[in-house]
Amino acid sequence: MSKEKLHIELFAGCGGMGLGLEAAGFELYFANELSPMASETFSYNLLGENLDELSKMGETPEKTLWIKSKYPKENLTARLRENPFLAKEGSSTDLGPGTDLNKKLLVGDIDNLLDWLSANEEIVTELQRKDISLLSGGPPCQSFSLAGRRERNNAKNLLPLSFSKFAGLIKPKIVLLENVKGITAPFTEAGRKYYAWFEVAKAFALEGYVPVCMLLNSKYFGVAQNRPRFILLASTRTLC
Repeated sequence: MSKEKLHIELFAGCGGMGLGLEAAGFELYFANELSPMASETFSYNLLGENLDELSKMGETPEKTLWIKSKYPKENLTARLRENPFLAKEGSSTDLGPGTDLNKKLLVGDIDNLLDWLSANEEIVTELQRKDISLLSGGPPCQSFSLAGRRERNNAKNLLPLSFSKFAGLIKPKIVLLENVKGITAPFTEAGRKYYAWFEVAKAFALEGYVPVCMLLNSKYFGVAQNRPRFILLASTRTLC
């Protein structure tokens, strides 16, 4: 495996971005996704692991690990139907000091993952030694979307900040963050404007990265879809 093309994906969803990065020559080191339902699709398409079949046979997955759950590893059926917002209160975990993260999907809350990494410095050191080329992800966008509720204080709005903390911890060469165009539209309260995209860019800058923010549309890149997206690229090194 060429370490020059290793990437970690956060907010991995069903694996759309992961498939694109695979087509571009990147090799997945590990991914993180909150939803068990989306994780089931990701595992099947990108890791070749059929969680539905494993649950029916009463077997446990090898490539899909739960950060936290209220159910033991042996009860995969319950885990696949678990409320992800309640799972983070569980005491069961598949992660330990010697866990091999290579080619794994970690199911659960990114902040729980950050807590675990912070408590296992040797794993963080090993990840830094991997010299990860790219950290990618598309944090939830519902409260930023112009078609959504536009809630400035929605808890999901803090997830890009968790993304930046992860980058500061692992220190990848490049960061790629994708979100909806609405993140560039300001929230207005008491006559004051608040720009979410600027706060996100600032968070990465505080972790030692130089962010470059842009709006791109997939229709200009060979995709038959009018899909404008906010893209943040950040690097700690000179790009050439």
